[in-house]
Order: sequence, then C-alpha cells, then structure tokens
Amino acid sequence: MPQALIRTFEHYADAQQAREALLADGFDGRVEFSVRDDEAGPVEGNFAVGNGRTTQGGNPNVREPLTRAGDDIYHHNFRNVEHRGLHMLVVQAENGDEQQRACAILDRYGAIDIDRLTAGNGGNG
Repeated sequence: MPQALIRTFEHYADAQQAREALLADGFDGRVEFSVRDDEAGPVEGNFAVGNGRTTQGGNPNVREPLTRAGDDIYHHNFRNVEHRGLHMLVVQAENGDEQQRACAILDRYGAIDIDRLTAGNGGNG
C-alpha cells in the first residue's frame, strides 16, 4: 500500500542532499521538496534590524543602514548567515521495500520524522 513519508530538516543543504539521494535511488516524480518560512524570515540569521555591528570605529549608539554590498560591516554581519526554517520532503513509497530504502536515505541526512515527534508529544505537536 502506498505511503507518504513526511520528514523535515533544520537545514536546507541537508534536505537538498536527501532529495538528490532519493532521486538517484529511483524515486523520480515521487519526491516533493518545500520550504516553509515565516514572512519575518528564517528562524536564525540575516535580520537587518538591531542584531549587527554598527559603524566601524564610530559611536556604538549610532546605527547606519547595513545595505551596501561593499561595506565591511555588512559583510561582517551577513557573510555567515545561518538559513534555518522548516524544510520538508514528502516521499511516496509504493511498498515496504521502498519505505525502508527511503527511510534509510532520509535518516542518513538527519531527517526528522514528524509522526514520531507527534506521537512523543501525546499528539500535541
């Protein structure tokens, strides 16, 4: 009986690698990849207000826009942005063998099984 395996990832790169491995293993056309982010941005990183260094050597109470690409302050604040959010893969597995293969691939890349999270949270997750 076909089953949809739903997994989430904290990091985009892990989800993308898992997707590529699933496609290489023959799950063509049965892998859906989506990114669910809040309109305020990712959970961590690249917010432009109130979280970075201000002017170089200037008054720390004076903030200037950090939007110029060549600005050293801009690069300091945004060069190592951690893009996090909810990266979700849904894999359609046709039988038990495919389910096992898909689960092994997803686990290898750090997938989070939302069914296990929900069960472990008394159904409140």
